Amino acid sequence: MNSNSLADVSNFVDRTAIGNAKIAGLEKDLGMAGFDYNIALTCFYIFVIPSSSFKFSISMNVLQYILADIPSNLMLKKFGSVWLAAMILAFGVVSIGTAFVQSYSGLIATRVFLGIAEGGTLYYPRKELVMRVGVFFGISAPLAGAFGGLLASGLLTVGDIGTVKSWRKIFLIEGIITAGLGLLGFFVIPTDPEHTRMLNEDVEEERALALARIAVDQAVNTHGHKEPTTLRLVWRAFNDNTTFCVICYILVNISFQGLALFMPTVVATLGHFTVVESQLRTVPPYIVAVIWTLFNAWFSMRFRNHALPIIVSALFQIVGYATFVGTTNAHARYAACFLSLFASPTGPLALSWGTANAAPDTVRAVTSAIIPGFGALGSVIAVWTYLPTDAPNYHKGNSLNLGTACAILTLTIIAVLYIRVENGKRERGERDYRLEGKTAKELQELGAWDPLMLRLGLRLHPAPTRRRCFPRLAPLRPLFPVAKRLSTTPPPKQSLKEDIYTLPNLLTLSRIAACPILGYSVLHGDFHIATSLLVYAGLTDFVDGYLARRYKTQTVLGTILDPAADKLLVTTLAVTLTMKGMLPLPLTIIVLGRDVLLSLSAFYIRYTSLAPPKTFARYWDFSLPSAEVRPTLISKVNTALQLVLMGSTTISPLIPTDISIGLQALQYTVGATTIWSGLSYVFSKDAVRLVANRTKPKPPA
Repeated sequence: MNSNSLADVSNFVDRTAIGNAKIAGLEKDLGMAGFDYNIALTCFYIFVIPSSSFKFSISMNVLQYILADIPSNLMLKKFGSVWLAAMILAFGVVSIGTAFVQSYSGLIATRVFLGIAEGGTLYYPRKELVMRVGVFFGISAPLAGAFGGLLASGLLTVGDIGTVKSWRKIFLIEGIITAGLGLLGFFVIPTDPEHTRMLNEDVEEERALALARIAVDQAVNTHGHKEPTTLRLVWRAFNDNTTFCVICYILVNISFQGLALFMPTVVATLGHFTVVESQLRTVPPYIVAVIWTLFNAWFSMRFRNHALPIIVSALFQIVGYATFVGTTNAHARYAACFLSLFASPTGPLALSWGTANAAPDTVRAVTSAIIPGFGALGSVIAVWTYLPTDAPNYHKGNSLNLGTACAILTLTIIAVLYIRVENGKRERGERDYRLEGKTAKELQELGAWDPLMLRLGLRLHPAPTRRRCFPRLAPLRPLFPVAKRLSTTPPPKQSLKEDIYTLPNLLTLSRIAACPILGYSVLHGDFHIATSLLVYAGLTDFVDGYLARRYKTQTVLGTILDPAADKLLVTTLAVTLTMKGMLPLPLTIIVLGRDVLLSLSAFYIRYTSLAPPKTFARYWDFSLPSAEVRPTLISKVNTALQLVLMGSTTISPLIPTDISIGLQALQYTVGATTIWSGLSYVFSKDAVRLVANRTKPKPPA
């Protein structure tokens, strides 16, 4: 998931880079006017046929779906991770080419090829699929939006790269990053659990457990054999489940993709901002969207409920777009940007809802192509929602998005009622007639039509099970323990993996996500917001520690994230306060230098203490604990002093009295304890503990 999420972040950054390039002079340099920009955006989602006068005959999006999405997913099923890495590499290469276009026609060509290049959920059961899709897809998009705005603003402030100037630097650098990830993907992206070499070969139970967890959740057990891809199975993917998810996906794409592509333009209309300032102001809404998406993905996985998060997200959307339509106040409209981006988890939830209710593998592969493939129709509509003739308030576009949010809410409620009725019929045996007269092969291909495969999306608890005499078909039952239900699987040894999706870890991640907003507030002199974020960070730091101890949800990842969040907070404040002239530069160098050295040491310790095989995927899989870093006493004191110094310096402009003498004394104290704490990790024997040692079984007495 780590490599896939990173690749999706990079791809989304490349896709939306054109929005940042637009306000940096793209249209002027390429001689674009009128609706040319909207046409260029459209070309990413559908194929176009240019004539000699550059009038475009736009084909239906179904053409891209037939020629790219479904074949690509079937190729992914056949070739696995190699095909995925090749597509990532192609995406990056095309993005690099965009940096060198000299005309509008060249831009059109690169957008077409970018769409083609974009045109495997084989490790996880249906219950856990939504969390992985949420992390891989839902979080990647808003995180990429935040990162893209920061990166674009940074690139526009640095010097030219040879002949590559202005907006061209955005496409060049972001394309190089994506292409590099594509090359790396050939080595680190895993294939399915049956064939991957990234599972521990010394402990075959890992592979057996991964396969068993998937098999027990399938309506059809093929005993490790993949069913052949047939036209009948492909056609079976076109069903009521897919239709609902496609419509929902289209609707959310209209609102979310439209705002994502035009966010820099919309924000620029809220005040007299420079290009860099407009791009920086797009970052906070995306950070909030990341937190919201992560929470909804966890909630859906934990309670097996896709519908409720979609309904709540739609309600936030309605409030956001209603604010856009109802007022011209700049502050209220900026707040509406936050609320409107609460749509970010809806797309991943619809996609995971559809794929979780699709079986067997061929139907699932086609379904995972149909939903975003036809769903791209919403993106085609989205690029025409914010038109230059409707600027600066974009009343028509926001009204359309308000309507789509209401439609999503209504459609989801209807789907909930339908699933309740359908699952009830299956539990009462009213769908068992589908089993009559079926051969063993036909039973294997029933997939979602199997009477014992209860539809996900509504339930808050595992479904009750019924037994039957068909040995090849497995009902949906509680997922653990696997070994007690599968006679062919040996009892697995105690797993070394931890459940890292805990509320304390989510709170810690929210502190990390708040750091860019904190830094932005300090740089722009908004110390009221900065102080509020500091209070939030302090409260969540206390709450996550209390919850972890109270409910025994401590994880090794938590021991890494918690101090990392504190250090990132200190680093953000140290850099921004130094840039504002409120902290001395030598102190900042001491603080950051120690943290960099400790971080490098942590990477080294993680590598040396990780049990073999030492693969890239296992290294970044923090559910595999290896070593636990225990902060020394002086380090805890130093961290507290650093936080006191940064907090006092941040709130000093809001205090009527002069506290400069006290701050100066505190600065010297922090500098001395920082050096002392760094040395304590070198000479302390208890600073690092190998977790692997405590998991080894004791020898017999």
